[in-house]
Amino acid sequence: MGRQYIDGKTVILFIKRGAHGGNPADVEFRAVACLDSNSFSHDRELKEYTNKCVGNYRDGKAGKGTFGFDAAGKAISDVTEAEANYQELLEISVSGEEVQAKMANADGSVYRAGTTIITSYKEDSAAEEDLSFTATFAGLGVPVVKKPA
Repeated sequence: MGRQYIDGKTVILFIKRGAHGGNPADVEFRAVACLDSNSFSHDRELKEYTNKCVGNYRDGKAGKGTFGFDAAGKAISDVTEAEANYQELLEISVSGEEVQAKMANADGSVYRAGTTIITSYKEDSAAEEDLSFTATFAGLGVPVVKKPA
């Protein structure tokens, strides 16, 4: 019997907004439509030591951690209430609004979440192709990396 791989197309990026512009806060997370790909990253700085005890080798300790999400997709105009689209991501980016983001699959075996801001948003409208977009979500605080019980 082979290994059980997690199907990448089942891992989706979702957002949940607080109250904004006279609109109430989202009750549930909403899928970001229509993504070609989404990703999660976590990085940690190395606070490096240089002293006579370590010689020519690196020594140090863990420094500041960062996390975030990246999303790339196609712009759609027929968004449903259960979805967030490219226009909404642009509005969030322009306003600097904090949003909850999560990347997860249905059974929760993949679950990454946290408070974010969109630090980069880009649209591309190449000739003879659909309008596409990319968004980078920078995490604030510590990410949740396991589905809460």
